Amino acid sequence: MRKVWVESAILYTRRNEINRYHQNNQSGTRMDGTTVETKEIELEKLIIGGTIAQKNQYDMSLVRVEYFKHPLYKTLWSVIRGLWVRSQPIDLMTVSTELEMQGMLGAAGGHVALVKLASEPYVNVEDRHIQILKDIWERRATVDLLEKALVEAREPKAKVKDILQSLDKHTFELCSGTESKHLSKESELDDVLDSLLTPDSNPCIATPWSGMNKLMGGYRPEELVIIAGRPGMGKTALMVTGQIALAKDGIPSMTFSLDMGRKQLWNRYISQMASIGVKDLEIGREFDNEERAKLVLAASDLKVMPLWVDTHPYRTISDIRMMVRQMVMKHQIKVVFIDHIGKILPDKSGSREQEVSGIVQSLKSLSKEFGITIVAMAQLNRGVEYREDKRPMISDLRESGAIEQEADIVLLAFRPEYYQMDTFPDKLTPAANTMELIAGKVRNGPTGSALLRFNGAITKLEEMPPPTAQMATFGFPSLSLTN
Repeated sequence: MRKVWVESAILYTRRNEINRYHQNNQSGTRMDGTTVETKEIELEKLIIGGTIAQKNQYDMSLVRVEYFKHPLYKTLWSVIRGLWVRSQPIDLMTVSTELEMQGMLGAAGGHVALVKLASEPYVNVEDRHIQILKDIWERRATVDLLEKALVEAREPKAKVKDILQSLDKHTFELCSGTESKHLSKESELDDVLDSLLTPDSNPCIATPWSGMNKLMGGYRPEELVIIAGRPGMGKTALMVTGQIALAKDGIPSMTFSLDMGRKQLWNRYISQMASIGVKDLEIGREFDNEERAKLVLAASDLKVMPLWVDTHPYRTISDIRMMVRQMVMKHQIKVVFIDHIGKILPDKSGSREQEVSGIVQSLKSLSKEFGITIVAMAQLNRGVEYREDKRPMISDLRESGAIEQEADIVLLAFRPEYYQMDTFPDKLTPAANTMELIAGKVRNGPTGSALLRFNGAITKLEEMPPPTAQMATFGFPSLSLTN
């Protein structure tokens, strides 16, 4: 009851802020007799007219169509930005020609109106003008957002938690500078074209394993990667090794460990960093001075590295979404690891298949919403244990239908050594200290598999020394790792 009262008080306070904004900004006039809205339109005219008159001294990549309020200036900026993206000159002739080609010249007032717009004596358009334009748009968007929340809050059947979560989501978009996902077609195509025409614009982040990079292309933004396996296959080792490698490269990431305890998990990070066996850390044996120095250095490095770990055992998908949103805004995290899907609590109860389907769909939506990679661990069912061939298949995934449909990549972890096998099923590849990652699904590439060296003492996955690090083909199309 207390929580509901606090949330209601927050909404009441926000409503008063909106009222004050309207009183201060919408009803009155300035001392020079102009309204606030008139000043805003004059600023938009200055930016558009000054740009056409080639008096622009600002970074055009910072300006969005959404920043403009007046329909005419929205249209003109869309055309101007299109010319800029294509590296074409921006002047009266090119703008009017582009408008005519798109059939919008009449709506813009024709040639006469454009000549008049471009011929006024403008000052140079600078970054400070763009910042004012953006500030006005942010204020306008904030008022719209809060007014919408107030309308929803007055609905008797509305859930306060849902309203606040929606506010949190859209507030994040405003504070972080990200656009709403409902962008105009022009803005979306401009963004895509920018990335295509910009050198070294590959957004993929390399994993520490060359075989895995060639298999899945690295960590790609907006992708959901599932790493599945039976217990003891090394999924957590893969996660910890991957996160440490990202942090050493200065790439922020976060792990949600719903399965392993706080001390147990941190022991694995320290073990890898200090190269001291994780079993030694767990039993708490005495360490010599050199080992003590390594442990202190490892812990000190981990404190300042851009990696974060949450070990709370009970997290709903909404909890994870809210924490990811905060971490993206505060630390610009690029990759999120989750161990594991089966431990995430559903927001809505139902059959287990429905719950897992909702969780996986939410994880995929989360990756797209924040432009990050989500790497989630998953369990395989016990059917693998009763087969003669222990090599897993994608159908061994628990609730495999939803996971296979939503995931961009599904990797299956396999260590024959765990089953006391001397070789892989090909009877040639030694099984000792070796993990195979089988690509059960790769949405944007071929399937295959890669071999990694499993260092069980410090639970770390390393590169296989050549020529062993060849792509295994056990039933998959051949895919060589050599250039």
